[in-house]
Amino acid sequence: MTGSISKTILSVVALIVGIGTNVFPQTEDVRFELIPGELSRRSIRAITQDDRGFLCVGTSSGLIRYDGYSSIVFEHHPADSTSLSDNIVTTLMVTHRKQGATLWIGTGNGLNRFDPEQETFVQYKHDPNNPRSLSHNYIKVLMADRHENLWIGTVGGGLCRLNAGEIESADKQPTFVRYIHDPDDPASIGSNSVLAISEDNDGSLWIGTTGGGLNRFVPATESFIRYPEQPDTQGSRPLKNVSAVLASS
Repeated sequence: MTGSISKTILSVVALIVGIGTNVFPQTEDVRFELIPGELSRRSIRAITQDDRGFLCVGTSSGLIRYDGYSSIVFEHHPADSTSLSDNIVTTLMVTHRKQGATLWIGTGNGLNRFDPEQETFVQYKHDPNNPRSLSHNYIKVLMADRHENLWIGTVGGGLCRLNAGEIESADKQPTFVRYIHDPDDPASIGSNSVLAISEDNDGSLWIGTTGGGLNRFVPATESFIRYPEQPDTQGSRPLKNVSAVLASS
């Protein structure tokens, strides 16, 4: 890596066709306890802890809130617009502002904001007639940057940003800023399938995609730099599919 990239230690877990790595950790003295109830019966996709200490678990059949003793299950109900927008929960994120913390739930059919007082959800979905709506309903990854802006990686609609000031009111329809792949623009994101997002100490976002390799978003120019391959490394293969990114310095 050269230039500004050399200032960043970038750990990338990449899914590259034909390359696999097996790691066999030491397992001595490691014990696991199975939590009974709903958590033991569902396929878990995401885990986080909210500001009240509850464990929030996203599954393939709803959202579970666990207090250490018992669980509450939140599921999608087609007739209830304040329920979870879909039972397939793909990712979870908690954002923090002076007004309090917010739990965000990404699903296979839209983005959700949890109202802890009412124990209901505010749903945000793609509207083909509104260019300021969510770009796609399949949410793969959520990330909050240092300014508490929420970044939403989708599968099929590229990247979206929800500015921190846009989430004050449940009645207000927020504006989602879209970043879509443009084959004629090399400064656009490399793919509309976003799998991972990480922020480095300089405020740049490192984005893993399917088919578009590794991308760096530069906030000052609102543009992307793509790293689909490593031309300086002999025998290197194109870096096309990046499933996880961790940036630090």
